[in-house]
Amino acid sequence: MSEITIKVDVPEESKEEFKRALAKIIEELSDKARIKDFNDEEEIEKFSVEIGRKVNESLYKKYNNK
Repeated sequence: MSEITIKVDVPEESKEEFKRALAKIIEELSDKARIKDFNDEEEIEKFSVEIGRKVNESLYKKYNNK
């Protein structure tokens, strides 16, 4: 298992909401976890874009459904 560290500047008043949203995203991604060989820079970029899109979509849905 490997560790991934992501630093995000979140306003204090949104911290708990952000933690819940991030936990939901991580749960969804881990349910669909894939083992990949990341020796290829192109594969790393594709996977990064895919994860970024999922994070953006989830946050967009969360904050636009208020």
